[in-house]
Amino acid sequence: MGLSLTTVADGTTITAAAIEGYISTIETYLNEGVASGDLLSTAWVESTHVFKPEFFGSPDKRAELMSGDAHYRVQGDSMYTAAAFHHDLIKDGTAYVPGLQVTFKCPANTYVRVLCSFAAFEWGGIGAVDEGPAALTPLPRAGTFKLHLDGSTVGGFTTTRPLYESGMSDPAAPTQEESCVVGALVARKQHSIAEYVLVGTAGTHTLGVALTIPKPGIGASASYDQRHVFVLQRSIVVDFYQL
Repeated sequence: MGLSLTTVADGTTITAAAIEGYISTIETYLNEGVASGDLLSTAWVESTHVFKPEFFGSPDKRAELMSGDAHYRVQGDSMYTAAAFHHDLIKDGTAYVPGLQVTFKCPANTYVRVLCSFAAFEWGGIGAVDEGPAALTPLPRAGTFKLHLDGSTVGGFTTTRPLYESGMSDPAAPTQEESCVVGALVARKQHSIAEYVLVGTAGTHTLGVALTIPKPGIGASASYDQRHVFVLQRSIVVDFYQL
């Protein structure tokens, strides 16, 4: 379809509503109304017609694109940059994992895509990990990761990732510390989440991974005896397109 705009004659008063209407009409035409008959059949696209994306390497790492944004966070495998949690730090509440949170601004009713990956393990528990037939029965959860938007869980079970306690690899190991280290390596898990999230309201929002940790028990026979949860190798990408 062609684009039709009202011609403004000399001396005509131009209102703010008229300008906003022109802008809205042009945006609609460029984003979804251009038909093949509206374009020249000969080559006409030049570099000046292409909007150059802007990449920001600040703490809010992102790319500002022609019709959308991409925000990302990356943390490596070093224990110096690991996120560490304990039940006493968050009690029965929720902790938001550093390095797995993105704050962005978008219009209303925007579909936002989130891709994230992270490794996690529990260390310090005093239970025994049996790698034999008994291992078919999962150990108690050391924590649960969930995707959240502005503090509310999104995606339900499709974005929920459990983490089970590591305990000790073998109670007969020389020291509890050595066996716990081996148990943590065995129980370490790599989690991935891929989801489309509908953001209903316009404005600034925060999307990321949240963690809950159950209250530890007392002694090796208790239901929960986890100590510390570590999260590392963290990466998250959040992007959306403005149509």
